[in-house]
Order: sequence, then C-alpha cells, then structure tokens
Amino acid sequence: MNGSVVAGLLALVIAITGQVPQPSGATNQEISATAQGGAGAVDVEGTLLLPHAAVRVRAIIVVLQWGLGTWLYEDPSWRQLADDLRCGFLRLGVSNHGGPADPLELPVAQQAVRNASLGGAEGVLRVLNELARDTGHAELRDAKLLFWGHSAAASFGTTFAAMHPTRTVAFVRYHSHLRGLPVDLATIARIPALIMAGEKDTGAGVEDSETLWKSGRNLAAPWTFAIEPGGTHGSFEELKKANELALPWVAAVIEQRLSKDGTDLRPVDETAGWLTSTTSGETAPAESFKGPKKEASWLPNEASLRGWRVVTGTSAR
Repeated sequence: MNGSVVAGLLALVIAITGQVPQPSGATNQEISATAQGGAGAVDVEGTLLLPHAAVRVRAIIVVLQWGLGTWLYEDPSWRQLADDLRCGFLRLGVSNHGGPADPLELPVAQQAVRNASLGGAEGVLRVLNELARDTGHAELRDAKLLFWGHSAAASFGTTFAAMHPTRTVAFVRYHSHLRGLPVDLATIARIPALIMAGEKDTGAGVEDSETLWKSGRNLAAPWTFAIEPGGTHGSFEELKKANELALPWVAAVIEQRLSKDGTDLRPVDETAGWLTSTTSGETAPAESFKGPKKEASWLPNEASLRGWRVVTGTSAR
C-alpha cells in the first residue's frame, strides 16, 4: 500500500474518531521530511517526534540542529516535556543549498541557518505540510511553533517570528549573538522570548543579548534575560542546568499562549506573570511590581521564576 493511500486512510480514521490509530504499546512516532525554500536556495530537513497520546498535536517545539541543538533534541527531559504538553518535537536542519561546508563563511545576512527570510521559513512550512500528509495529522499544516536555537541558529527563530508572528508561540535564544542581523523589533516584541547568555562566553558574549533584551523591554515585550555565572559558549553540563529555567518557562508560555487544541494563539497578559530586577533585587507579581518595569525580566509563572534564580545564582529577597 503506497504512502498516499495510507495517509488517506489515516485521515479518514481521524475524521471519524478524532484520534490517530497506534498499535498496542506504541512509542512516540518519529518521521522525517525535507523541502526547499527560496526558489531552491535553502534546504530544510525536519525530523518530528509525535506525542504518545493519539490526539491532536497542540503545537510544535522546534530545535535547530546546530551547536547544542542536536543534543537537546535527544534530551529525555525535553522529549517528556513535549509529550506532556501534547506537542510535536521537531529537529530542524537549515542550510544554504550548494553553499560552503561552513555556512559561517558567508556574510551573516546570507546564512540560512540565521536568516529565515532567505527561504528557510518557506521551507519549514513545506516540511510541515509533508509531515501532515505522511502522519495523518492535518493540524500540523497550521501548527503554532516555539523555537529553540543555540549560537548562530538562535536567530532563525527570531527572524521566523518576525515573518510569521501568528504562527510563533515564543523563541529561545541560547548563548547567541545577532552579528548585526537586523530584526523587526516592533513585531517580535509581541512574542515571548527567553534570552540566555553565558558570563564567560567568548563566542557570543553577553552584551549583544542584553542589548536585544533591553530593546524589547523598552517596548514592553514579555522577554526574560538570564546570565549564567561562569557560563561558556557550548557546555553540555551548563545546558542541563539551563533546563531548570527553560523547561518551566516553555511549559508556562505554551499554557498561557495556546488554547487546549492549539488552534488559538492568545496574547501574553503581562499582569499574569512576574517581574524581577537584577539591579534592585525587587521581585513581585507584575501587577504589583513597583520598580521600573522596563528594567526587569518578565517570567510567566513562579516555577520559571524559581528556575531563573537557580540558573542566575540569584537568591530570593
């Protein structure tokens, strides 16, 4: 039986039962797809891990396959998080078609792994269409996306968000630097962001991440900034510790932003979160925070606040 027939039968079963059939004792289904964007200038490859539950996929957590991204995709904690949230977990590879072995040899604005507007965004949407067809999960075509990227790849989620704000739940920038790549602040300031920097990161530094965060907070963006004491550019152990903040932050943002079936993307209500200032030490629910709000990090809930304290080495005051 060919793939199109199987997909058709799956779609029929889903339409009747509302569930995707799985064999007894089935584990997560993992499936890959490829596509091109930018008139063939960009190659995109995605491997999607579907949640165990035979239900509608609520959203997709996207991890860029670059730097520590490959390790994060295999991290059991992230896989469990996606499963608990009924989200797909997508490892995404983006590259310039026919480009150099090291894409960083290209000018920053021409690096597909950084700049979704080169065709990567188009390729992602095509990959999702392929995955929707092959899995019988039609909702993947319009699924909302949360991006995690390390180093150069962190900018892919940022630039995708500027192009498709109604498809973007949030983006996480881990130890990254814009390298002068322009961003549409007015658009992405409406989207939650977690920006993490390593104190001793000689590759990306701290200043660029902090400047981006401040620019967003000046527009009242629901953005979190965390500096990891002693953090370098690419340590597995440091990344594991970063989970103390990233996992509860992602979970809370998805719950705040998405309806139960994932069809509606809600704006962030800042008053429902917390604000914390590294300068004054004030930490309080956003609605009762007395200091300058633009100088404080926004956090979606108390669990993420506790994680922020662990990662930044800041004790409660």
